[in-house]
Amino acid sequence: MRAAFVTRCGHSFCNTCISLHCKTSRHCPLCNAEVAPESLIPNFSLNRILEKPAVPEAHVPDQPLSADDSTRVEHRIMSMTESLSVADINRIVGALIDKKRRRQSMDFSINSKVLFEFLQNTCIEKKQELERVQRELDWVRQDLDTIAKRTAVPLRGHALSAASPLGVAQDVPQIGNDTAASVSAVPPTAAPSCSPGDSIPIATDEPSSLELPVAAGSQPAGSGKRKFDQISPPSSVSMDEESAIVKVKRKRMEHRIGDLQKCYFDLRSKSSHGIDDFSTRFIKFTSLSNFKLVSSFNCGGDSHPCIVTNLAFDRDCRLLALGGVSKELKIYEFDHLVAHPNDLHFPCQEMRSRAKISCLSWNKYVTPHIACSDYDGVVTVWDTSTAQALLLLEEHEKRAWSVDFCRADPTRLASGSDDAQVKIWSTKSVKSVATIKTRANVCCVQFSPTSAQHVAFGSADHVIHLYDLRSTKEPLALLRGHNKAVSYVQFMNGSTTDVVSASTDSTLKLWDLNKWECRQTFTGHVNERNFVGLAQNHDLIFCGSENNSVSAYCIGLPWPLVSYSFSGTCCQEYDEPAQFVSAVTAKTDTDLVVAANSAGSVRVLQLY
Repeated sequence: MRAAFVTRCGHSFCNTCISLHCKTSRHCPLCNAEVAPESLIPNFSLNRILEKPAVPEAHVPDQPLSADDSTRVEHRIMSMTESLSVADINRIVGALIDKKRRRQSMDFSINSKVLFEFLQNTCIEKKQELERVQRELDWVRQDLDTIAKRTAVPLRGHALSAASPLGVAQDVPQIGNDTAASVSAVPPTAAPSCSPGDSIPIATDEPSSLELPVAAGSQPAGSGKRKFDQISPPSSVSMDEESAIVKVKRKRMEHRIGDLQKCYFDLRSKSSHGIDDFSTRFIKFTSLSNFKLVSSFNCGGDSHPCIVTNLAFDRDCRLLALGGVSKELKIYEFDHLVAHPNDLHFPCQEMRSRAKISCLSWNKYVTPHIACSDYDGVVTVWDTSTAQALLLLEEHEKRAWSVDFCRADPTRLASGSDDAQVKIWSTKSVKSVATIKTRANVCCVQFSPTSAQHVAFGSADHVIHLYDLRSTKEPLALLRGHNKAVSYVQFMNGSTTDVVSASTDSTLKLWDLNKWECRQTFTGHVNERNFVGLAQNHDLIFCGSENNSVSAYCIGLPWPLVSYSFSGTCCQEYDEPAQFVSAVTAKTDTDLVVAANSAGSVRVLQLY
């Protein structure tokens, strides 16, 4: 098309073509609308497009012809050269041979260049891998020396030879040996001086009299000539007992050897404390093997099972509060539960809510006071000494999932609801003092342990929200990483920088608030639709599971240390689909955990 003109009806035509058409007809060729020659106007936009030079096609290397195409080309060449003389044919053949040589040379150059780049990239990657392996090998060598010095027992062949490939020793120490496995799990303490006949204590997380004496007449520590058979067994533990302990620990280690190695190198690359961080977790992993049932009772009875939605210890861990869909808030004396495991257990105080209870929170200073949220959206503050309701807070429009008493200000509490609001309350008023509005249902909320102005809450939009109550228009931070609703958020052990969260994506996450990022993800339990409980005690995190079990995690290790099944069998995926662990709490500074399931069974468990 040249010199495009447009009609009143909006169609564009070549000026020459439309002018000739208008001589025989006054109607548009496309829509049959009336067209007058004087109404035609130039289409400048289309003309600018037509005037642009054609973009040459990118050169694409010749592709091999198919059999049919090759046959057609051959026939065409033969037909074109039938009338040519021998000299002409020779010139054409020579040109083709020359073109073939140039093409072969170009193909060889291109292939060599690509191959060179491949080998170059491979060389760089392998050098980086070699540097990583050498760095990891140096860490292992340093830590072997550290463990040997701390125990004052030289490990046979632990010095790695620099002359061997990559510095690898020809005689690597047998950490799997009974004695070596015992001395490897040593916490970071100063190495004691050792002389022949002295005994070397080995500290563990559990009280033990296990000692590793040095046989009289043996070489002094550090000589490097003493053999393992020169070390006499501990006097307080027989060789059989020691061997049995080592076998158990070794079996646990071998079961997770790959994960332990990954954890070791991850920690070693991030920490400046050498073997210390990993040894703590390694000892914890090999020392804790199971949950032991201490006491149990059923809060609902066989004929009326009741889902326990929340468990909570008071400030002094003397009283255990229990709430659930039965609308009853029950208070138990925890010491009596532990001291009399075979008795029938009855609550020492009982209160009845107007709706199903979703969450409980004790006042950290006024010890008899406890707050509960319910399915009607009401937050109630109870006095457990008189079983009377002191305060009813009724501003939520939908079910309230969570409530939390502030540790820094005992008159302040927070609640979260399905109405996508977090409300801040004062025990001196029935009206909220602040409201945070979000776009999704709020599943959990908790105050910072040291500030009455900071809260964290999780919601159905998969996000953890952090707010300063002095400015609620914008969050301090949004922590993203979960793939489903965030069901629990807790500050770790009074820390203001570490937060643990749980989600229905079957993961727990540990967050660093200094960097606003996830430090670690824990997997191994099942949680896809229910609230299953979350608790923590020092470096241990406990959560329930929808296969009717409770799991314990250790910070630094992404898999469960131990799991306990309420069904009494090994934990399997969806062991009992109708039942799940619905609430978990831990007694501070002890190894006791309380868990309850959807059938109303409450169990006191002890880690060992």
